[in-house]
Amino acid sequence: MKNSRLFLNSFSEIENYLQRYTNTFKHESFTNLVNKASRTNSIVKQYKADLLELKDLRNAIVHERYNGQVIAEPHDGTVELIQKIERLLKDPPKVLPTFRKKVITLRNIDTVFDAVSLMTKRSVTQIPILGEDNRYLDLLTSNTIVRWLGSSVKPDSGQIQNVDIDEVLKYKESSNVCLFITAQTNFLEVLEIFDKYKNMAKKLEALIITENGRDDEEFMGIITNWDLPVIYDALDRY
Repeated sequence: MKNSRLFLNSFSEIENYLQRYTNTFKHESFTNLVNKASRTNSIVKQYKADLLELKDLRNAIVHERYNGQVIAEPHDGTVELIQKIERLLKDPPKVLPTFRKKVITLRNIDTVFDAVSLMTKRSVTQIPILGEDNRYLDLLTSNTIVRWLGSSVKPDSGQIQNVDIDEVLKYKESSNVCLFITAQTNFLEVLEIFDKYKNMAKKLEALIITENGRDDEEFMGIITNWDLPVIYDALDRY
């Protein structure tokens, strides 16, 4: 099949998707569909400029012909791009199963020594902390522990053995954030969330995955800044 036909097939699928997504049943220009969808769709927002350029190529393919033959035959790379956008829109890669894992937790009445030992054993720098009702309370990070050590602990005091995590959490930086996301969240939405908080001069420490994005549900996985290269790599290969 010629590249022009492959291109037009994908373009038509994308246009149909945008019509459904924006709930547009009357005739609407492709540009308007893209502009509308980009307000709420992370994938359309990411590829907005590409989509508008691809629209111009589509018009050239459809309207500019010589002796009935297509003049603007797309390059292989262009076809690969529009097919990738089509795949991302119709079936975007989601956080599960890639980031499904057993999320280790501690209680607020456990000691900071328990936290440090667990962080060392599991090679993690963040641990979700549960309150006495066994619901999410806060996120303990290695940075918070360091801030507490620097502010409160005297050398050779043995204090780390006896201090509850509750006390250490008082030294958490106010700009640090932990959020909950649903199991249906896709990779581009994850990147968008991290970028949003970076632009707000806040540090998004982690995204905890639950079925419906509520903090009273089972923890199904966790995503931190260290996991972002995995997402970028997966999107490149998608």
